[in-house]
Amino acid sequence: MRTIGVLLTERTYQSIKKGTPPRSITFYEEVAILNKLSIVYTCPSQINDIYVETGLVYDANLKTFHEKSCPLPSIFYNRSSFNNSKSIKKVSSLIQTNIVVFNALPFRNGKHKINNILQGYETINKHLPKTAMTSESSLIKMMKKYSMLILKPCHSSKGKGIMSLEEVNQNQWLLIYQTKNGNMKEIGEKQQIVKLIMKKINGKKYIIQEKIKLSTLNDRPFDIRVILQKNDLGEWSVTGMLGKLAAIEEFVTNVGHRGEFDLLESYLMKHPSLSSSSVILQLEQLSKLIAQKLEKHCYLLGDLGFDFGVTNEGKIYFIECNFRSQYNVLKSKEYLYYLWKQTHTQPILYAKFLLNNL
Repeated sequence: MRTIGVLLTERTYQSIKKGTPPRSITFYEEVAILNKLSIVYTCPSQINDIYVETGLVYDANLKTFHEKSCPLPSIFYNRSSFNNSKSIKKVSSLIQTNIVVFNALPFRNGKHKINNILQGYETINKHLPKTAMTSESSLIKMMKKYSMLILKPCHSSKGKGIMSLEEVNQNQWLLIYQTKNGNMKEIGEKQQIVKLIMKKINGKKYIIQEKIKLSTLNDRPFDIRVILQKNDLGEWSVTGMLGKLAAIEEFVTNVGHRGEFDLLESYLMKHPSLSSSSVILQLEQLSKLIAQKLEKHCYLLGDLGFDFGVTNEGKIYFIECNFRSQYNVLKSKEYLYYLWKQTHTQPILYAKFLLNNL
């Protein structure tokens, strides 16, 4: 039986080892068995240039996982977050020895780097909000140009660390930021707010972005997640599209911030001015175009989550790209089980395609 590898975080690896694997692992195994594949689960710290020193393999007879060492699979799907230079060097070394690792090497200053790449393509540039790396001077410059701004950490997830900035009159600005007890609002003069923002950023890498006036439902803004993955033919395909609706008085749409989600179509059908078929077609075309352009700058992609915004007039904006999307939230809706499963089966089918074409 042919073997593929899946690179995991240490936390996920230990949960499998303890006999409590997440449901995603079961999905991987189900599709692997159907396609006569074996999977070895490991972490960057547990491999060298020749062997998986320690990995976990499923025993279908005993219905348990056991640890073993084995030769390196020729294909790896990355589900690990490389938060140290040692892991990045390890995976880079694998790639240099012709081991294929897809979704492996994220960009430094990810959000800003991706925006800079996409600005170079005219067909995409018109869908990008104006963006800059945050410094005191760039913040002042953007505040002169735009009355609404959003600030985001270059590397973050689940909406953490995002700040909203809005001009309320000639020299007064409203800053909204997150605390453990909910959103905090501060109003002040421009220079006062700039100093507060720079203090809160405290040397971390942030981007500042023109804030898009998102479409709303019942005065609540919503944005869009497009799940784009390569299939068993090695082609980009849209696995699903979700709408993410902000909670009342929230500016972040993430479920972790009391937001809601559903299939995108269900939100578009309720919207008074948006055409469901037109928006979905544009999103599909733009998603595939962005993925194809990013591929030219990032080694072997296969599994992406794109966030988009759409205005009431139907203009679509690209917000950001996610390389390690988490879709466990889908299990909370029984009718989305098929989508939850498919997000995990597609990358394994793509790994099989890569294996077949070595």
